[in-house]
Amino acid sequence: MFIYLIFMKKAILNVKIIFTFSFFILSMKLQAQNISARYTITKNVSITTGDKKKEVSLNLTGNYYRKGNRYIFWEQADYLSKYQQGTISVNIDNDYYIYNLNTDTIQALYYHDYDSLIVRYGLNTNVKQPNGLKQPMRENPFEKNYSLPWVISQETKIIKGFKCQKATDRDQWVVWFCPDIPADVSLHRLRGLPGLVVEAYSLPTNETFLLTDYKLTANIDDKVFARNELKGPFKKGALLKSLKTTPEKTKAEKQQELLNQN
Repeated sequence: MFIYLIFMKKAILNVKIIFTFSFFILSMKLQAQNISARYTITKNVSITTGDKKKEVSLNLTGNYYRKGNRYIFWEQADYLSKYQQGTISVNIDNDYYIYNLNTDTIQALYYHDYDSLIVRYGLNTNVKQPNGLKQPMRENPFEKNYSLPWVISQETKIIKGFKCQKATDRDQWVVWFCPDIPADVSLHRLRGLPGLVVEAYSLPTNETFLLTDYKLTANIDDKVFARNELKGPFKKGALLKSLKTTPEKTKAEKQQELLNQN
């Protein structure tokens, strides 16, 4: 009888441990659905006149939120606190030139809803619209597996304590993402990667993005996704179809490909 009671106590204890562990895993999965993150953005602007050139770095902050199947990202122009007049006076060989800056506080906004399969995005220009934006927001439906044509490399490195993997999108993006943080969309419109982007470089715009703050947040206010810019009107576009993501070819595969060409 005594042995039986000890056995029952151990069995109950094991059940409690399994239940507690299972509840912990479930809580982490639910919590992982909600993410808040910040990115430091450095935009390098080339100011040229004739054969003379000078680069100026502009700082912005990227704000990223995920709640369930909704994602939003926008950029704030931190550099406006430094250049309050909206211009930069540049000295190139003792000649002064004036460079006009974008003076919009919010300069880019991207919203993805994977329940309705809708993306809304916009960049501010100089033509004001009734909703406060400087141009109408765009809206496109997209396929659920819509992705940029990433080439995913086996190359890895540690960034901010995260083990990251490299991926490239043609001559547009070079990014490092963390497979341990699931996300359908990262900053801007970087869709289709198996993890949150930690570092990115945009080749066309000469911008660098670096994750500086990251939290798994139990509660994110729905007001974050109800910005005035997302109330319309919208310029509606065509269905965005998925582009193929492929793993980078191994060294052996590349050598075999060269042999086949000969």
